[in-house]
Amino acid sequence: MSENIFEILKQIPNEIRRPYISYIRFPFYKKLNPNARIDFEYPITAIVGCNGSSKSSILRAIYGSPENKSISEYWFETGLDYIEDKDPINNNKPKSAFIYGYYNSEAGNDVEVIKTRVNLKNKPDYWEPSRPIISYNMAPMPEAQEPYKGRFKTRWKLIEKNIVYLDFRHEAISAFDKYFYSGKLIKTKRLQTKQDFIRARSKYLKEIINKELKTYEYYGKNRLKENKILSDEVVSKISKILGKKYSGIRIIEHEFFTEFPEKTVYLCTDDFKYSEAFAGSGEFAVISLVQKVMEATEKSLIILDEPEVSLHPASQEQLLLFLAEQTLEKKHQVVFSTHSPALIKFLPSNAIKLLSVGLHNEINILNNLHPEQAFIKIGWKPDKKTIIVEDKAAKQLIEIIVKKNDMSENIDVMLFPGGAEQIINGPILSNAIVDSDKILYFLDGDKRKEHKNSADIPENKLDEAIRMQTGCNIKIPCSGRSGTPNLAEKILNQKKFLDYYKKFVFYLPKDTPEEIVWTSISEDVKQGISNTDYKECFRILSKKELDKDDSVAIEMTLRRYIVNNKILLEGLDCLEIISIIKNFF
Repeated sequence: MSENIFEILKQIPNEIRRPYISYIRFPFYKKLNPNARIDFEYPITAIVGCNGSSKSSILRAIYGSPENKSISEYWFETGLDYIEDKDPINNNKPKSAFIYGYYNSEAGNDVEVIKTRVNLKNKPDYWEPSRPIISYNMAPMPEAQEPYKGRFKTRWKLIEKNIVYLDFRHEAISAFDKYFYSGKLIKTKRLQTKQDFIRARSKYLKEIINKELKTYEYYGKNRLKENKILSDEVVSKISKILGKKYSGIRIIEHEFFTEFPEKTVYLCTDDFKYSEAFAGSGEFAVISLVQKVMEATEKSLIILDEPEVSLHPASQEQLLLFLAEQTLEKKHQVVFSTHSPALIKFLPSNAIKLLSVGLHNEINILNNLHPEQAFIKIGWKPDKKTIIVEDKAAKQLIEIIVKKNDMSENIDVMLFPGGAEQIINGPILSNAIVDSDKILYFLDGDKRKEHKNSADIPENKLDEAIRMQTGCNIKIPCSGRSGTPNLAEKILNQKKFLDYYKKFVFYLPKDTPEEIVWTSISEDVKQGISNTDYKECFRILSKKELDKDDSVAIEMTLRRYIVNNKILLEGLDCLEIISIIKNFF
């Protein structure tokens, strides 16, 4: 897996990605906590949650956001399922609605758009954009005169995006499977079983393949909608994801098995040819996904509901890499829901959103989560534990210490970019709230503070204690509704944070990892280098030994003085580090 592409995606400027949905928030929508919000800071977003946590509902709201799209295609009222626009806790009746933001190029600024459900007599599932609703914290429309730019008189224009939407539980299903498992057989003397029916109709598909037909009339109706051979590039991508070498793939869209057009795939390897009747459901799903994504126009909105269905973990990882490559090439915005750790393991924290159940069974949205932490909440128990550090030098040092002590198979060492404050406000805060015990943190020694015990701190002093402990301001989450925080829950979470910090956050024995390594190096090597900035010492040493002082050369030099450095690896500093790690287990 090439992890570098996920770093490159972070660097795509916003102006290159535009137009894209920058966030979506829900003043009142299904079971979501009022004003729940998802920020789309990274080109790919994964929505994680247990069954029934509204993952699909959120995807459908995103689907219904652009011009000429409506959520009512997927969420509608029936005689059994009545949509009640009512908040059961506050007992008020707001309209179901969602609000999203995007950069409006015509207006030259970021704008907000709202879509609300309008329960009309003859259209109970009609959703329409409306003027800004001030009670939903939307800014009023600025004064303007015609001709309007990027707006109408009372509201902003909706975003315009091409959409690719695939629900892999329902839509990425072949013609064979739809008929065999859901179709109705009308028996005749010749056709007594569904197998008989499929055998009888398959001969027409064989003729279509052999003769490269583009139409096929059967009982006075053209039953063939498409007969297409996928390009070598598409076939290569599919082969890589599935770990299987295909020499050719054909897609036939037809009505021989079902009343409406459905797809049959015909796959060729070096020694076998077969249709989806013999293929795995994962093969058909990947073929459908790859074809649609690669045919999508630039800057499309790609929405995938549980794309991991029927795929083993290695294929899931390759699927994620494919999505990243396509996103980088065509500047797509990708949003998918998932239950799979493999499908998010290489994504940065700001790409992962967790849906969790609150005190009143409302659904809360947590942004910016470590991949492992997101799945701990829904019951996944990883075999490995993780150590998070704040810079590359610490990552190198601890990885080698872990390897020397034969613990590499049980531990991943991960660099969390942005420094200590980002780690504290990101994975430490998120893991503290959900009581995770799977991650250990090593901050540089210059961040050292005395650990606090929450039981010794008065409730009205908790904010101050957290600030003293961490050296930064922390916004402790609490579920609160309608803008009013739940004080009891906030105090509970503050105590959780302090206790978690004491248990899982440690400091390197010296101010920086470079200092730990430098003090173990012989005086002969250090001759002529007397700088007290140990990062600078390694830059000078790199220049001296390699005649280079770029970041790669400095990393190589540092690593050379860690590996097989007996004085370092058996010294007190490294013994202290490995003792902490072993106690963690």
